Amino acid sequence: MACPLGEYHKWDEWLNEMNKKGYTDAEAMNLLTTNETKQELIEAIKKDPENTRLINAVKKSSDYDIRKEAKTAIQS
Repeated sequence: MACPLGEYHKWDEWLNEMNKKGYTDAEAMNLLTTNETKQELIEAIKKDPENTRLINAVKKSSDYDIRKEAKTAIQS
């Protein structure tokens, strides 16, 4: 079983890399293109619902589908 913190760090590092390239966290979320990647993100949120940076990035994303899935994941 994967460590929830490992998933958190994976996404946190990815967001940091995207910030270095000039993207905001929300803009980085909009760059997720595959359903598989989006599902990995949702699973990370389910494992660590206290990850406010990741959740805030998803909430501010313009990708309706990922916002909807994240909301469902957080509520469950």
